[in-house]
Amino acid sequence: PAGTFVKTAISSVVVPTGVKEIGPAFGVCPNLESVVLPDTLEILGNSVFMSCSKLSQINLPKGLTEIPSTIFQRCTSLKEIHLPESIVKIGDRAFENTGLEEIEIPASVKEIGYSAFAGTKLTSVTLPKALETLDYAVFGNCENLTNIVVSSECSGLETVDFYKATALTKFYYTGTDAQWAEKGLTLGNVERLYKDVAMFFYGARSEQAVREEVSA
Repeated sequence: PAGTFVKTAISSVVVPTGVKEIGPAFGVCPNLESVVLPDTLEILGNSVFMSCSKLSQINLPKGLTEIPSTIFQRCTSLKEIHLPESIVKIGDRAFENTGLEEIEIPASVKEIGYSAFAGTKLTSVTLPKALETLDYAVFGNCENLTNIVVSSECSGLETVDFYKATALTKFYYTGTDAQWAEKGLTLGNVERLYKDVAMFFYGARSEQAVREEVSA
């Protein structure tokens, strides 16, 4: 039931095979460090692990399609996580104010919600080509974020906002400047706040090729 283990002293969780849905059962468990979820799990509710400040290790089921809102919000010890290729949506504030230092956003993701990665320690992000909706302030207050890589097939950038992403200096686009202009895309408030952000066009080269060059 929802709230079963909220604010308890449990340190680890192993959810048995066969369970298909979990509600907000483990929020604000200050000693929770690791979680094992079965591949039978299909639905995770909002805020399931919110404010579990010691949570550093968790596996996500292979068939999961949505990372729900506020699920890991304020999990400050969570520095990395593998998202399954089945994920289509990342909900509002899903990873807000976590310790995330890196993230591989699956190619399947079509929607990223409000402040989903705000306040994290991410340094570089690649947005998937399937992306259709990127909500407001997704990367707000990401003070370590230095570069963004975007596929020429990606859409939904009209509302992107890098508020207080003070380290951001480079924006890489795998298409051409003509393609960018044709789509009528903008960089939200980047051009207004950070005049030194450099825009790079790569002539429709693959995301992987650009990422390899960026990281070289």
